[in-house]
Amino acid sequence: MHIRQSLVAFLFFISFGVLLGAADQGRAEEWGLVWEKGHPQLIGTIAKYTIQDDQQTLIDLARHYDLGYHAITNANPDVDPWYPGAGTEITLPTAWIVPQSVYSSLGTSGRNFIIQTGSFSLLTGAQGQFRALRDQLPAQLVDTLRIEKINHYYAVRLGLFKKKAAAVLARKTIDTIAPEALVLEAGISEDRLVTVVGKIPKKGAETAPVFSDIVINLGEMRLYYSEQRQGKSFIHTFPVGTGHPDSPTRPGRYRIIAKTKNPPWLVPTAIQAERPELPAVVPPGPDNPLGGYALRLSRFDYLIHGTNKPPGIGRRVSNGCIRMYPEDIEKLYALTQVGCGVMITYETVKVGIRGEIAHIEVHPDYLKKSNQLEEAVALLKQKNLFQQTELPRLRQALLEKKGIPVPLHSR
Repeated sequence: MHIRQSLVAFLFFISFGVLLGAADQGRAEEWGLVWEKGHPQLIGTIAKYTIQDDQQTLIDLARHYDLGYHAITNANPDVDPWYPGAGTEITLPTAWIVPQSVYSSLGTSGRNFIIQTGSFSLLTGAQGQFRALRDQLPAQLVDTLRIEKINHYYAVRLGLFKKKAAAVLARKTIDTIAPEALVLEAGISEDRLVTVVGKIPKKGAETAPVFSDIVINLGEMRLYYSEQRQGKSFIHTFPVGTGHPDSPTRPGRYRIIAKTKNPPWLVPTAIQAERPELPAVVPPGPDNPLGGYALRLSRFDYLIHGTNKPPGIGRRVSNGCIRMYPEDIEKLYALTQVGCGVMITYETVKVGIRGEIAHIEVHPDYLKKSNQLEEAVALLKQKNLFQQTELPRLRQALLEKKGIPVPLHSR
């Protein structure tokens, strides 16, 4: 009997691996990043899985296949996430259209204009000016406000303007703020978005720079890390948790200014007021919500970090920070360097192509920011794909919002 049970278990794990081998490739695999005939590409492969017993949940599968909560539940809207039931067939949304923001971010080496409002030898001084500006600036400028560590001092900066005239106009807005509230060393400087993060060997003694960037798409709660090496581009992707409706993660352009292993959690004053039993600082360990690794962004109150509550990945539950599975943040931590650019964006409709067939990927527009039909039609027309689109397929994708790439026409 023992031998029979072992054989059954062995065959189960073989079938489990064969059935979901394609999905396993989605966990932190590196894909080559290319344009397919001028259009964003698809990466990964959709897979199917049959629930093996009544103890399995969609949350278990999400963690195993590097998916977020809403990603797997949106792809399976008629399935109970906590009790799917043995024999239920599950769609694993392990394919993605690369967001347009990835292409516009990576390789953007043109100069951009930044306003620097002050520099401080101590972080506390920069934080004070950050708070003063945050409380007084218009929302569109607050969204670009950040603290950057430059050599041995901290600079308070805002904006990444394509044109100097826009930076000058923003600078005039800053000038209207009461000077006693700020210690301004205001000036407009030029910067490049792409950051050299390392060197790789080339033939002979020469070396070539490595460029990297991170794009976090709030619309699908997923992070894309892209890198250029030797003139070729590569990409990894991971699910994330984002800010809850009362403290949403704000889109914007930031940088990684610090990396910390086993970070302590400095409990924000607002959380201390709600939970007075918490200490001012939570040390590393199982009770620390930052997990084992943290990447601090130049918007200083934002971190990309691990978590001690993995079921929150793929949900809007944080205080504005970006959460990742413990195994994913460890990998991203190893990939990134201080200075890496981070773009936080919001795309709920993505259009791409695979094998000459146009695809669309639609996610629920929880911010109600756009008419998704109009956005989809505009994207398809912009990419000269609308003429070949079968409208019933488009309508169904927009209605279902399953968050998986859907073909818009047959061959």
